[in-house]
Amino acid sequence: MASFAKTLTDVANYVLLLLGEPALTGDIDTDTTEKGKSLRRAMRPSIEAVQDEYAWAELVHALAVSPDSERHHDGRYRYRLPEDCIFPLGLQVRAAMSGPQTWMNVGARNADGFVDHEAEGNFLLGALDGLSVVYVRRSLNPGEWSPQLFKAIAYRWAADAAMILTNDANVAGLRMQQYEKLVRPRSTWRQAYSLAAGEANQMPTGYRSRGVRMGRGPY
Repeated sequence: MASFAKTLTDVANYVLLLLGEPALTGDIDTDTTEKGKSLRRAMRPSIEAVQDEYAWAELVHALAVSPDSERHHDGRYRYRLPEDCIFPLGLQVRAAMSGPQTWMNVGARNADGFVDHEAEGNFLLGALDGLSVVYVRRSLNPGEWSPQLFKAIAYRWAADAAMILTNDANVAGLRMQQYEKLVRPRSTWRQAYSLAAGEANQMPTGYRSRGVRMGRGPY
């Protein structure tokens, strides 16, 4: 279910409501008031910070990728991460066109104790050809956000912009508390996933996205 917000201006005006400030009279991308400029400075850092905290179901995406022409120095294939990738979750390989998909965690160790698939800079290193990378993608389109993601972004954006707009540390602290109450249990789940990455061929539950078989989410 999508949130009510359709544009970043909708989100910005909700942020202002949380801060007890009047709404913008124009678009967040072009507003020339000091309030608009201050909101715009905090906008992308706030949004990306929230989306990087947790594998939000609506942002999990699978994309078939081709290896780079140059292999890694150890012989593994190099797959360039998509430009909208915030962080990679894992890899999928299909043994045949009609065969089942095998899930491989990023950072998982094989039977010999070596890591076959891992992130290095803007690349994923893989031992196999013909993979799909599953990752959390960046989204600046509120129409794609669930109500939970919308609220998390609004709280974080309000907390980040509060001191500039209101000069009130109490307001900033309140909005950050609301953000952390909503997101921290989820980010702890992501940390647990990272710690479990040593178990290969286990696709974590909680990922739901077009084109990817997903389990039940943590919310």
